[in-house]
Amino acid sequence: MKTRTSLILCALAVLALVAVLSRPALRETLRQNGSSEAKKFDWTLSARRCLDVYSSALAFAPPGRWHAPGNRRTVTSRLGGGMA
Repeated sequence: MKTRTSLILCALAVLALVAVLSRPALRETLRQNGSSEAKKFDWTLSARRCLDVYSSALAFAPPGRWHAPGNRRTVTSRLGGGMA
């Protein structure tokens, strides 16, 4: 089932690329809108959200090598805060 899903996703990606490459108007629209869309994202906020997801996942993990609170503290301090 995973292989079939992967093949379908790859086929859809190829179709999307072909559409962009073969339609200059679509390519230009995507180019013009790309910068404004990218400005909507904040890397620091994205990194904090990612760490929150990892922390939540670790809450369900068995104790052992997956828990590294020191590493998380180091990463979040680089993002401008303590433990989030």
